[in-house]
Amino acid sequence: LFKRKAKHIVVVHSVLSMQKYTAYRLLRAMPIFSKIVTLTQATADQVIEKYALDPSRVTSILDGVDEKFWRPQPQIPVDPNLVISLGQARRDYDMLIQAVNGLPMQLHIQASSQWYIRYKTQVGDLPYNVSFGSYLPFTRLRDLYARANFVVVALTPGAHHSAGSVTIKEAMAMGKAV
Repeated sequence: LFKRKAKHIVVVHSVLSMQKYTAYRLLRAMPIFSKIVTLTQATADQVIEKYALDPSRVTSILDGVDEKFWRPQPQIPVDPNLVISLGQARRDYDMLIQAVNGLPMQLHIQASSQWYIRYKTQVGDLPYNVSFGSYLPFTRLRDLYARANFVVVALTPGAHHSAGSVTIKEAMAMGKAV
């Protein structure tokens, strides 16, 4: 933007949203980036196509989890009735709540409190078998994964390829079915 000759490398996430696409186009930002780094090859391919970029300027990196931290915790008993869902990006918690309403299980959604507030103000009371949680330190989050029977990642239609990827990788490292 300032016509400097410095190299600019940007790591992008959710760069395909209409708002970010419009901002990058209006600011003419993509041409100044020397390298664009994405977290998945699918996103890299989409960025190349959507922004008409030379593929040599776009690369993807592996985005993994710490398998020494996110590992099974055999000292924590699994609750066979507990299903958890985590994360915020492109989640369809409304659909998931409807799907489990009345089932003989407990669904715990660990996401930002915005989901719970929106649900309470726009929809009403949660079903008896659904609970929400907000921030947890990583050690307590790992314990939550350990207690869960399995993990659900409920995505909205058209979600980008990396939506839910951290949750999926953490759950897999914990030995949980997703």
